[in-house]
Amino acid sequence: MLKLTGAALILTGAGLCWLSAYRERVKQREILYDLASCFYRLSDEIRITRKPIALLCGRAAADCVSDAGRFFERIASAARDVNKNAARE
Repeated sequence: MLKLTGAALILTGAGLCWLSAYRERVKQREILYDLASCFYRLSDEIRITRKPIALLCGRAAADCVSDAGRFFERIASAARDVNKNAARE
């Protein structure tokens, strides 16, 4: 009985490990899809509107739902900082 319980615990642990890795892969896939989608929209907006990159990245950050939004928000804030420093000089 003890061997059966140990085997069940090992199989359960392996199953939980696999499930955790699977969820992580799905999350990474969603983030990559969201990034690709935002980059595609951003390239269209750059081509059509010709607005500053800080504004366009801010819009892209608002459109993204995953960690990709944080990525574009960081780009937008860095572009704003560069614009402020360039205006001071």
